Amino acid sequence: MNKNVDIRDFVESEGTVESLWQLSEGTASGKTFEDLMSLNRKIDAIQRRRSVRNRIIGVFSAVAVLAGVVVATYSLTKDVYNKSLPVYIQKVTAYGDTASVRLPDGTLVAMNAGSSLIYPDKFADDTRTVFFTGEGNFSVAKDPDHPFIVKTAWMDVKALGTRFCIQSYSEERTVRTTLEEGRVQVAFPSLKEKSFILDPDTQIAFTPSDSTIALFHVNAEKVALWEQGYMVFNSASFQEIVSRLERKYGVSFVYDAAKAAGRAFNLRFTPEETLSESLDVLTWLVPHSRYRISGNKVYYFFQ
Repeated sequence: MNKNVDIRDFVESEGTVESLWQLSEGTASGKTFEDLMSLNRKIDAIQRRRSVRNRIIGVFSAVAVLAGVVVATYSLTKDVYNKSLPVYIQKVTAYGDTASVRLPDGTLVAMNAGSSLIYPDKFADDTRTVFFTGEGNFSVAKDPDHPFIVKTAWMDVKALGTRFCIQSYSEERTVRTTLEEGRVQVAFPSLKEKSFILDPDTQIAFTPSDSTIALFHVNAEKVALWEQGYMVFNSASFQEIVSRLERKYGVSFVYDAAKAAGRAFNLRFTPEETLSESLDVLTWLVPHSRYRISGNKVYYFFQ
């Protein structure tokens, strides 16, 4: 993508895919997914400073940019390969929304708010590879000859036929994989030759900032309860909790990050709880704290 183009131009404009294509250099490399993840993080940072309506506009602009990248990749390879190449599709869920996607092999992906899934219209290789950011529950169709691989910005999850949950939001300090059924292999590209085999009810957490890895025994069914409107946290930071609340209720939090650092929480919010009720629980867990809601902003204070 043309490095001279400000990404905010895409977020704020309503240009067509063709106009975005005119700004593309038409090149693709092994860094394509890394560039896409960087792009998503830039868009997310801009979205979090805007209203919910503008966030949704930014999501659709990101889809348009992705379409330009896909067209560029196809244009470069169509003369090299005689066989028909798959077309890549991106599914995005806006803040406050969830969605379910049935992949070509029958795998079902439930996507939480603020998530993005890139997948082909057909799996034509030895592996079934998709790209994901956000939170999703994966029910993988069994096919021992074609492992199913989910690539995120910080970890790769490989499975044959199983159920697992991925939490990999760009703005959260920790990414997680939780296994509900079967077995998966979790690898971290930034840590060479570092991979783990998970058993059911095991969660692996990776913090990219210091490359730390932790394993937890959890109730995987409870972790996946977000599909029913629950929010379940295990050793979660204050930032992780408010990030989920932002996505669910379409609000932005303003707080002192330094005072929030070093805190870890185990808690669950029910589907019936309002934003105020969820915040009441949080203030009960954080002594001498309080909050104020003004429009779509939540001001949280520590003493």
